[in-house]
Amino acid sequence: MKQYSVASFQHELTVIPVCALVGSVLIYLIHVRVKNRISNHSLNLDTLSGT
Repeated sequence: MKQYSVASFQHELTVIPVCALVGSVLIYLIHVRVKNRISNHSLNLDTLSGT
């Protein structure tokens, strides 16, 4: 029983950094997508005002 708890503890220790890494990658992708959307929106506004 003690061995099982140690194994599960090590499993959690390996899962936590992986979750953090995946979360940071998702946040980065969302940030890039929002930034591109904002820049595209401003470009559309510039072309509309330019014409």
